[in-house]
Amino acid sequence: MQVPLRTCIGCRKKAPQGELLRVAIHAEHPGSTPQATLDAGRRHPGRGAWIHPDSECIRHAKRSKAVARSARRAVDTEELFAELEQKFPENNRQPVNESGSER
Repeated sequence: MQVPLRTCIGCRKKAPQGELLRVAIHAEHPGSTPQATLDAGRRHPGRGAWIHPDSECIRHAKRSKAVARSARRAVDTEELFAELEQKFPENNRQPVNESGSER
């Protein structure tokens, strides 16, 4: 069986989706600014983006506004990056399992 590949918005490298975290991008109300949230269960509605659980990828995605580029519109990412930087403060790539939690 073929494993689905996704592209990390931080480093732009392709990886099996099991190695990446999903970010869901959705608007609470029509016309409001879309919010980016970590989608640990990989089931939230909305456009998705993928990122390695790695501080370098997180830093690069934040600096280059990769979430907004992936969503093709302005996105509120403040809470997302605060959560990611808290969970992955050091430069250590950690594999994630199918439910989106660390192994």
